[in-house]
Amino acid sequence: MFDRVLVPLDGSALAESALKPACSLAGEVVLFHAAAPSPSERAEAAKYLAAVAGRLRRKGIRVETRLQSGEPSRLLARAALKERIDLVVLSGRGRGGGGKGPLGSVAERILRTSPLPVLLLRGGAKIRRVLVPLRQGCPGLIVTVAELARPLHAKVALLHPGARKDRRLVVAMDVLTRLGIPARVCSRDGAADLVAVTDLGGPARRLLRDSGRSLLLVRRGA
Repeated sequence: MFDRVLVPLDGSALAESALKPACSLAGEVVLFHAAAPSPSERAEAAKYLAAVAGRLRRKGIRVETRLQSGEPSRLLARAALKERIDLVVLSGRGRGGGGKGPLGSVAERILRTSPLPVLLLRGGAKIRRVLVPLRQGCPGLIVTVAELARPLHAKVALLHPGARKDRRLVVAMDVLTRLGIPARVCSRDGAADLVAVTDLGGPARRLLRDSGRSLLLVRRGA
């Protein structure tokens, strides 16, 4: 479980769809809203955040709210560092997600600018299987995958096309075994609800266009 998870909201039902999985992953949820600067719109956004926070608190969830004005992705990256956030969780589209393809412009900018791990939820399905391409693998990614898989009761598949074990595979299996996460090795990119990567190049480019699978981005050194 992560201590503090940040969820960007914009008033849309789709953005709010990230709340349920985020709450299952977090000790505390921080609701973030980048509102327009006009007083009336800020007041409306503040009322909206208070209503969402109240709904979650009645379920026993620890919640804080943050309301700022400006460009969402830039403000979110700054707030995530200031608030000591462990994970950003967002849906693939929201009210501002008008970019080309299934990702959405705001979500894509958050993925590209956030220095912290980002979980992009898409497809509407539960996360039951996490795929980790080992050529993307690093200890930080494996640990984050484990912390995510445990509360979601998800299994982990390590994508390793070679016949022989290498150090990355041995380390990844050792970390997951010690953390009590079910894991297996696979040689092809099969059916997975979530793919975990360390950058947005290579295979991740295809994933950005795949509206059916969620994406976990954990940059090296994060």
